[in-house]
Amino acid sequence: HGDAAGRSPSPRRARMSQTAARACTTPVSGGLRDVSRHAARRQLASRVPSRLTRRRGVCTRTTRVRGAPTLASVAKSKAEPVAETSSLDVRGKTVLVVGLGKSGVAAACLALELGADVVGADANVKAGRLEKNAEIKKVASAANAGVVVRTDLGAHENFETSFAEADIIVLSPGVPLTTPQVAAALKRGEQEVFSELAFAAKILYATEADFFVKEKGATPTKKLAVTGTNGKSTTCSFAAQLINACGKRAFVGGNLGTPLSLCALEFLGAAAARENAPPYDALVIEISSYQLEHPGWRSLRFDAACVTTLSPDHLERHGDMATYAAVKARVFAALRGFKKLAVVPVAEDVLFETEDGEDDVVFLARRDAIVDAMTTDSPESRTETFEHVGGDVARVGALPGVVVDHANRRATIRLPFAKPETIDLSTLRTAGKHNFTNAGVAALLVRGLDADAFPLQTLEAGIAALEAPPHRMQRVDLPAKSDDIEWIDDSKATNVESARAGLAGYARSGKSVVLLGGQAKGGMDGPRGIGFGVLADALAKHAGYVVFGASGEDIAEELAAAGAAPPLAVARTMRDAVAAARKTVEDGGAIVLSPGCASFDEFENFEHRGRVFAALARGEEGV
Repeated sequence: HGDAAGRSPSPRRARMSQTAARACTTPVSGGLRDVSRHAARRQLASRVPSRLTRRRGVCTRTTRVRGAPTLASVAKSKAEPVAETSSLDVRGKTVLVVGLGKSGVAAACLALELGADVVGADANVKAGRLEKNAEIKKVASAANAGVVVRTDLGAHENFETSFAEADIIVLSPGVPLTTPQVAAALKRGEQEVFSELAFAAKILYATEADFFVKEKGATPTKKLAVTGTNGKSTTCSFAAQLINACGKRAFVGGNLGTPLSLCALEFLGAAAARENAPPYDALVIEISSYQLEHPGWRSLRFDAACVTTLSPDHLERHGDMATYAAVKARVFAALRGFKKLAVVPVAEDVLFETEDGEDDVVFLARRDAIVDAMTTDSPESRTETFEHVGGDVARVGALPGVVVDHANRRATIRLPFAKPETIDLSTLRTAGKHNFTNAGVAALLVRGLDADAFPLQTLEAGIAALEAPPHRMQRVDLPAKSDDIEWIDDSKATNVESARAGLAGYARSGKSVVLLGGQAKGGMDGPRGIGFGVLADALAKHAGYVVFGASGEDIAEELAAAGAAPPLAVARTMRDAVAAARKTVEDGGAIVLSPGCASFDEFENFEHRGRVFAALARGEEGV
């Protein structure tokens, strides 16, 4: 299949087993390709990775400080590290994509577009096969594209073979580094291993630098990254909407919505069409701790970054809060140069302190992430000094930063290198008191990207048009003849702190029935270790609550131990919980789904849960 597109096989592919080699001979689209198709696009794509020579290995030599996790704990490679700013030369190589959800499929499309051959792997035997994916087929049918070699599902013999034969390994967010095959690859140090985010970022950065900036003289896109336990999706959504309100084009995605690999594909397409500017003026990227845990985080570059909040979450993956905080703070190591904005929560809003009593956890973890990033073998790091890395610090809840006056519905924002400014938030229409903070943080971050391009008056005018992202304190649209019950979809509240934030600021709280349940996350306080006792005070302001799902009874037990009233009902499923809430809610009241749990006991994801809730609210059958 490689010779059909005029490519020589990679050294690793030449050593492939006879069985695997036979599997490589049939492209998804079938037959040979007309190499003249999309010739300009192919030529441009082939030039993108050529800026720097590809090097094998992953960066593993770091200084471990304050318990920050390092790749060295998993891999002790003696191989030469990858240059952090290098793009990837993937043409003719085999890219293994591990995890075939939305991010994995997007990464596979990007690799195919650049002429790589792709193997998909997923331990879930029910995962979709790349060969049957419509978007994959579309990309793979183009001239000079790579082919899908095969898809390996479950733990069969090809799964191990695929890891050993890959030139580049791309990890979807849900794949932990403790996965045996991933850990073994890191230990070998013979392959480049990246998160989907870092893989996409390298291609995107190189396309922008080599074509749009160098050849077309375009201004680089502004890049904003947001992470944190809660509030990151809404903050990203608000920031993108405010950028658009200023007449600029914003991409919003990453962990939220559209994977960055699809954005990179847009950059490649615009470059192939020889457009004069990138497809976006600003990129707003939500990043999860899973993505920051993966290799490649040192190669990320942003103009502003924010950790919105920090409270216990995903401890089943990260082990403890110290590690979780350290991983989150890695986002600040991506701030290089002057007048870069680093936004951290004030110490009292971080529900964790270090063993020696330090409570400014995110600020300290930021410092350690900078040290970790600077003490690598990266050639770039050797030319930078510490004052160039990590950004200028502002805080959520203090100045410099943003302070929200909820009573008067306005915020004071101050950049570290500017005077204080006041922005009116009174026109904000989204439900929940916490959204005033989210809007204030978004305005601060957008101003920090470029105060001239995003004037305060225009941002203030854009506040009125802000809409919450789907499933985050979102009012469900109901038929015109519906009763006087408001339905609020907060399915995005997949942990306790997120649920508490939404419930504490909801206006109809005195007459609302709250639905709590699903698959609770462990490693927390409380008799059952799921942390629901902290909701007792917030629930006291509501008419009552119904628990449901796999953790329903445990939730009721923890709330009882915290002094909360007993639940109105203990339901087996969310459908049953909705039926119970209908029977008890008063006229003019509300039913609020703010589960505080993951959805996987009953649904595909929180979006699926939210859609079903909305359908039940509208009385639709067959859901």
